[in-house]
Amino acid sequence: MTDHREAVKTLNTLQTNAQVLEKIRSQRDRFAHLNVPNMIKFSQRAGISLADIDSLKIIHVSGTKGKGSTCAFCESILLHHGYKTGFYSSPHLIEVRERIHINGQPLDRERFTSYFWDVYNKLDKTKAEHENSMPGYFAFLTVMAFHVFLQEKVDVGIIEVGIGGQYDSTNLIQNPIACGVTSLGLDHTSILGNTVDKIAWHKAGIFKPGVPAVTAPQPALAMNVLKERAKEIGCPLHVCPDIEEYDAQGKDLQLGIKGEMQSVNASLALQLCHIWLGKVKRHNENGLAETITCKGDAEEMPKDYSFPLTEQMLQGLATCRWAGRNQTIEAQNITYYLDGAHTLESIQQCVNWFREDAEKEKKSLRKTILKVLIFNTTGDRDSYMLLRPLKACDFDLVVFCPNIASLRANNADQTNNTVTLESQMKRCLLNKESWDKLFDLENDGDQESLLNVAAEGSSHVISDPTPANKTRIDVTNGQQENTSAVTDKDVKHENQMPDTATNGHFSSFFSSESCDNQSQRFNQALEKLVPVSHCLPSISHALALASQGKTLLPAELNDMPELPSHFKSVDHVQILITGSIHLVGGALRIIQDIPDDGSETD
Repeated sequence: MTDHREAVKTLNTLQTNAQVLEKIRSQRDRFAHLNVPNMIKFSQRAGISLADIDSLKIIHVSGTKGKGSTCAFCESILLHHGYKTGFYSSPHLIEVRERIHINGQPLDRERFTSYFWDVYNKLDKTKAEHENSMPGYFAFLTVMAFHVFLQEKVDVGIIEVGIGGQYDSTNLIQNPIACGVTSLGLDHTSILGNTVDKIAWHKAGIFKPGVPAVTAPQPALAMNVLKERAKEIGCPLHVCPDIEEYDAQGKDLQLGIKGEMQSVNASLALQLCHIWLGKVKRHNENGLAETITCKGDAEEMPKDYSFPLTEQMLQGLATCRWAGRNQTIEAQNITYYLDGAHTLESIQQCVNWFREDAEKEKKSLRKTILKVLIFNTTGDRDSYMLLRPLKACDFDLVVFCPNIASLRANNADQTNNTVTLESQMKRCLLNKESWDKLFDLENDGDQESLLNVAAEGSSHVISDPTPANKTRIDVTNGQQENTSAVTDKDVKHENQMPDTATNGHFSSFFSSESCDNQSQRFNQALEKLVPVSHCLPSISHALALASQGKTLLPAELNDMPELPSHFKSVDHVQILITGSIHLVGGALRIIQDIPDDGSETD
């Protein structure tokens, strides 16, 4: 395992440090167009020609949301058709070798190490004659993925774009079998632009002349840009149909990945695989959809046709797995909900998934529940906008932490030299400030309502003058619920804790004997009704606090902030971890108890 660690550590030397990266970002527009030509040179130095890459019969996928899931569906479908698959994705959750799949499984450590040194040594030996240039971290792994797929003689290469498309390191592909664009939204705005049309321009950069392209349904502005670029490049462009339009031939169509948008990703994957199968098998008896003429409005664009689903397609969709996306892990008295959502749209879908599944679990358990959010977001993302939908989940405790698994050990697979510890902690504080702004009662106009609660006791929710569709506060457990037209007769009972958990804490708190005046009642009510929130230095600290040391890292409980006493009396904890795929990966490493050498413990 030492050789594998050494390979990963050497790979990490290709990461750009934070100070240099900031300089590069400021000059990015001036040099972005050189990225693909440089990738071609790196590949050639590693002994890989453009013809070699095109021989991999590639499916190339760009987009903002769902790229990985769409590629995972493609991988599973083609595996079930009996083909040997190669799948390159990013980022990784736990170990870097996860980025390169062969037949649905991450490259094992032995082969990862061998292939790594194959490519690294070739590049290292030739750098002197190329001004000592070496590819960056992602660029190197892209070259390595092509090398692996060629050596493993895969039947298909499924390639997920890193960032954008036009200037992405993967875009040295000249002649893929098919291109796909998943749902578009705002992300990486400092690189791709701050409007969806600018982002669409980059995403469509993977289109190639004469190569069929399929897109998920898009906003009109984005769709118009995709159409224009398809016309400019000279490729047919189709819109994938709703998943319900396919003929499952009387069988259940089930998806192995949870989430509202997975039906869109699955439909896109079906279209891409159908094109791939038709080309590879050299027959197309059903024909392709009518080629887009790129005239008229986006809404008039014809959709690609549906077709009868094979048993292999149905099995591929049903058995597909994609860790860290709408994933649930059950432990003793704890349920972890993990989703790497990091855009506004994906966060909203995460909220819908969590609320539905958490409520189902609550009803089945019939126990008192503590709901916890562990959150981080990075880069140029707007934490206030991302956190806003999460308010509807009625969390009791919110913990902000950087994407650092533990302060006690430095894991090479999760080393990130592109940011400093100081900048990560500053971002956590900014995230917490954004969360606190969501509960600024003066801005929300809820101050008078809160006073009413404090005056009336602990059994009633906020009554008028709270307007319709405002937030009401449930004093029985310090949670909030979006509601409409709340009246002073509204009383919540279903979420109340047993007397032993609440009455001693809340009833005495609101009794007339314990409050000398209305102002004091208001201040005390505010403490109890706004979810408790903290910033902690690592994911392990966050998990330890969230779980109350029940099953995780009790040593991390040293010097922890004190939580309300009634938190400790609950029967079950539901923990949602979201905002960053790197946060989810660090949490998975701890939850699954994976040590630094990558082997799982018993």
